This record gives sequence, structure tokens and C-alpha cells, in this order.
Amino acid sequence: MGFSAVIFTAKTVRAYLYYDTHIGDRAPGSGSLDHLRVAVDACHAEGLQIFAQFCVFREGAPTDPSTFIREHPEYANWSPGDRAEVSTHMNGVFACPDRPEVVEYELSLIREVCENYDIDGVGLDYVRYKNSNWCVCPFSEDAFDEYYRRHDDMPEEDARTMMATETIISVVEQARAMVQSVRPGLLIHAYAHPPWANKFPVDYISYRASSRGKQPGRGGEWPLQRVYQAARHNVYLASTGTAGMKAAPMLDTSYAPWDKTPQRFVQELRHVYDAGARGLMVFLYSTLRYRPQLRDAIARELLAEDGTAFARRPA
Repeated sequence: MGFSAVIFTAKTVRAYLYYDTHIGDRAPGSGSLDHLRVAVDACHAEGLQIFAQFCVFREGAPTDPSTFIREHPEYANWSPGDRAEVSTHMNGVFACPDRPEVVEYELSLIREVCENYDIDGVGLDYVRYKNSNWCVCPFSEDAFDEYYRRHDDMPEEDARTMMATETIISVVEQARAMVQSVRPGLLIHAYAHPPWANKFPVDYISYRASSRGKQPGRGGEWPLQRVYQAARHNVYLASTGTAGMKAAPMLDTSYAPWDKTPQRFVQELRHVYDAGARGLMVFLYSTLRYRPQLRDAIARELLAEDGTAFARRPA
């Protein structure tokens, strides 16, 4: 199809690990199958790079949290309205980025893969607070009280935002340093929400540049002008980010029940190119698997030699 890399979710939103781990929770039903090992071998056989992606602070569902959170429920990220009982948390369970123990655990999973698999890169998703703002668990509130005493010259909300920003950027900096110490030269990709994520020391940065089609509760399909503007903003943020950062706007195929027509997806792809991006992230594989017409349309766009291809269109 013209792709150069596959992003393999090694740690999912359910906190299941699709590799041979001695730290976290292996995916149920895996048996002796090492999914990541199979994927690495298959990708390299086809000349593809493979990135092992981690849904960093996601630790399962309220009804099925990870072993890490079950053993340490006090490590959970609280949004306003959440309390100590993890089973009552809304919108999934996250671990609190403010806690050193949490950061150490999440980095240990990434280290485990870097040490044991011949991957080409690491992907970071959900490297944020649950509500994308900050945590209000007792630990975080104590940490903020101390932080605010040193920054009481600004409004409280600004101070909370600054502390959260510094914390998440620090996590990515620690991840980068650890990855490079284990596997020098390994690439790092981040799928991000906050605009300040361009301060992450990563090689590729992806922000959402299209919607999930007509999926209920997602706001409907974006106008193409919005696709273009979102991709252009991604390009701008990358150009003002850390040295060497490249933009890879994320185009959503949508889940199969609400997937886009091949013609619509190609329109979005061309808008991303016209916005100045020379890389892109396509999500998600499961829809491509079941939609041969969509696969064919993307392949024609990426591989054609008649001037219509993404990689060959005039700048």
C-alpha cells in the first residue's frame, strides 16, 4: 500500500500487553504466541519498519483495571468527580502521571520491549492526563499545593496547566533518554492532543486531522476545510517543535460500521499533502483489513507514478 512503517500496539487501552512480558498483564488468550515477535519478523521480511506503541497511562477499564492499579489503587488518575474507588471512575482508568512510581512502571514496560525486540521505533499514545488537563488525586493536589507556593504570582488554573505541561514533557524526555540508552538511534513517534506536545523530544508528531466518519457521539464527518486546517496546524506545530521533528497528521479510516468511502479518504489524504505534510499516520488497520476498495484507493494514491500520488505530487 505504500506504507513505510507499521505501528503495533504493544500496550492497549485495556493495559493488555501483546508481547512476552515479565512485568505487566499479557493479553488474555495469547497462550505461547508472542504477537510482537511475529509482527517484527513479518514487517522486516517486507522491508517495513515497526514501531511498538504504548498507551502509556491507560490502565484498563473501571471493571477490569490492570494488576498494577488493582495492587495500587492509590496510583489512579482522578478527574474531578472521581474518588478512591477505581470501579466508579468514568472514561477508563488512567495512572497518575504525577507519581514517580507510575512513571517508573510505564517506562519499565517500554524498556522491556526495547531490550528484547528488534523494533525500529517506539510509539507513545495516551501520554497525558485522563482529562487532558491534570489530576486531582490527593497526591497530585499535595504536589500542586507545593508547586503553587512557588508560582503564586499567576492564576491557579494557569499554574495547574504549567505544572501538568512540565510533568508530561518530562515523562517523554525520560522515555527518550531511556530508549536511547538501550537502543541508540531508535525512532520515537507520539500521537498527541495538547498543542504543547510539539515540545516532546520525538521524531514524528501526529495530531488528529480527520474524524471517525459518522460514528455516533463523535460529531460527524469533518468538512474538508477543517481537515486541511488541522493538518496545516500539525505541520506548523512540528516546524516550531523540537529539532528534527516531522509532522505526520493522523487520518482516520473510521471503524468499519462508519467507515469513509475510498473517494472521501483520498480527498482527505490530498488535503493533508496540500497542507504541507510529507508524512501521515493512517488509523486503523482493522477497517483496512475488511475494506479492499479502501486499501486499493490508498495504494493507488501512494504508489502511482502519474503525478497523483501523495509522495509524488508537486510541493
